[in-house]
Amino acid sequence: MRSSKDRRRVHPIRVMLLVSFTLFLLALPGLRPTEPERSFPPVCREGAFEVYYGTLHAHTYFSDGERFPAEAFVYARDRAGLDFFAVTDHMEQLYYGRGGSEWSRLRRLARDVTEPGVFVGIAGYEWGNGYKGPIPYGHCNLFEFEDLLDIAKTVTLDGFYRELVRARGSLAKFNHPNYKAWTNNWNEMEYHADADRKMALIRVEFPDLEEPVFRMALDKGWHLAPVSSQDNHHADWGTKN
Repeated sequence: MRSSKDRRRVHPIRVMLLVSFTLFLLALPGLRPTEPERSFPPVCREGAFEVYYGTLHAHTYFSDGERFPAEAFVYARDRAGLDFFAVTDHMEQLYYGRGGSEWSRLRRLARDVTEPGVFVGIAGYEWGNGYKGPIPYGHCNLFEFEDLLDIAKTVTLDGFYRELVRARGSLAKFNHPNYKAWTNNWNEMEYHADADRKMALIRVEFPDLEEPVFRMALDKGWHLAPVSSQDNHHADWGTKN
């Protein structure tokens, strides 16, 4: 007859056998617990959206492109068959050319060419922190803003974001996000919460080069949609590629 002391020594062995047997049973495919399937609602319903074609980056005689904006709008609408088209001449040249009168003229042209349900003309400009200047920050398209940004207040990245938030306008787009030399460096896509409300787009035309920067921007907190668009300086808006 075993003593109570002997019976107590047997208990750990029984526990080990029980644990081993349980692990064996769990290893069997039919007995392994499975995580319940989760379903996620679709982001959008099929057929809820329509596709429209256009380009959001184009230059004319108002900066370093060809022809005048009126010709560009007509070409994009009638020759290229686009649904929307933005003229985005360089802000620096608009700023210093004729006292900024080209910007007011461009806004009127965009309104006049717009026909609801047929074609939308968009007035924009490309901020570049000094036209090919030495300060290493990037280019950005601004769409449907009332005025040009104060060029003296946008010589730093922080200054640009402050002016962007202050200005009355629609939305903006990061251009050439993969470039890191001269005028194309967004400080590793440093996040600015206030500017996030207006920065809505980023160019992803070359996936190997620009998609990593797009993903970096999302990781930093930006809420952006990718855009593949021309950066056209010639009179073939919408038909070049």
